[in-house]
Amino acid sequence: MLTLLLVALVARMTPPSVSQLPTAPPPREVPVYYYPTKAGAKWVYQEDGIESTHVITGVVKQNNGFEVSVGNVTKAGKPTPLEKYLVSENGLVRLPLRPATVDKSFTILRLPLKVEEKWEYANRGDGAAMGEAGEMKAFPPEEIQVPAGGFTAIRVEAEASILSGTILMKPVRTTYWYSPGVGLVKKIDYRNKTLLLKSFTSEEGR
Repeated sequence: MLTLLLVALVARMTPPSVSQLPTAPPPREVPVYYYPTKAGAKWVYQEDGIESTHVITGVVKQNNGFEVSVGNVTKAGKPTPLEKYLVSENGLVRLPLRPATVDKSFTILRLPLKVEEKWEYANRGDGAAMGEAGEMKAFPPEEIQVPAGGFTAIRVEAEASILSGTILMKPVRTTYWYSPGVGLVKKIDYRNKTLLLKSFTSEEGR
């Protein structure tokens, strides 16, 4: 009996082996968003020698990401509503500026990236008629240079078969480049007009 008590006492006093120690859960990966999610983030773009400034005017946290409102800064320095997006780990979804009776949202970047995966899109704009529709396809990240500097960006090609409500005989292509934390850094539209990012600040005053 005494022997059994001594064995039990020794077992209690023996420290657990490394394999018996509780393990900490693996660190949670920080989500990567391909668009800023802070109010005050600002882009300056240039196209054909003309500059335009866009700024995030509001951010609303949603269960499935962030609803981000963007304004175009006028010459008077005041932003007017321009675009609205749902930003999440699943990519970027363009949302209608105003409430609509039909779903006018459409995906402009699908994540996680599957190289050359295709998806359909339909941009109805603010009207009832179809403004633009077609198919998008994403490509592996690539290094690009713009006036704002060098960026690693996913290239997305949009092949539009409907444009301005007209069915086209031959699809036309617009190419976009999206960079993590920044969003659109370059665009070449079907008319071969190029939009480039001149500068970017992640939030007001920074």
